[in-house]
Amino acid sequence: MIRRLDRWALAAAVLGIVLALPVLTYPMGRDQGMYANIAQSIRAGGLPYIDMWDIKPPAIYYLYAAGFSVFGASPLTVRLLDLIAIPLALPALFGLADAIAGRRAARWAMLLFPVFYFTETFASLSQSDSLVLLPMMWAAWAAHRASKSPPATRRALGFALLSGALCAVVMSFKHYYALFAAALAVAHLAARGHGARPRRRASCGRWRRSSSAAWPSACRSCCISWRPAFSTKC
Repeated sequence: MIRRLDRWALAAAVLGIVLALPVLTYPMGRDQGMYANIAQSIRAGGLPYIDMWDIKPPAIYYLYAAGFSVFGASPLTVRLLDLIAIPLALPALFGLADAIAGRRAARWAMLLFPVFYFTETFASLSQSDSLVLLPMMWAAWAAHRASKSPPATRRALGFALLSGALCAVVMSFKHYYALFAAALAVAHLAARGHGARPRRRASCGRWRRSSSAAWPSACRSCCISWRPAFSTKC
């Protein structure tokens, strides 16, 4: 699925993460403090938007709560979230870069992405805007795999469904990331339509309708999960 990471790509990724280790000493900013408070409320049995209020969608609060449950409630745990998320996202980045721009570009991406990511300030890291890159990268990778798989096959549909499900996760970080899901769907349809032979136009059209339905269906599941938060009375 993803071409094997060679030693240079792995070395570049390790170097980028090692250079980022000083972020573990960063304090929490205002936003991180709010996320941490809501996470502690969740761990005590509370609910976002009812027991504690903030404007963000719920994913970041539950991510913090999970981190506190595993590593303990501390600023160090908040910074560990970045150091866990980025290495998990790098294989998807490598797969995309390798497929689109070649192995050399993929190697550079493995180094430069973590270096530039961790040059952000203490207030910009461990945010919903940064941690969302983990599901975003895998959603983009799955969408690319769907567009390159043979049309109207279980393999192609499976990758499309995976991308749609990950897009639902992405929108649980911020609602306007629906534009990201829409961009993947448009890119998928464009890739399917580009260079299609006339005799295969009908079958490709049926495939586009079935595969593109994966994104809205998964996105609707995310929206439905939000409904109780706004319908419950305080």
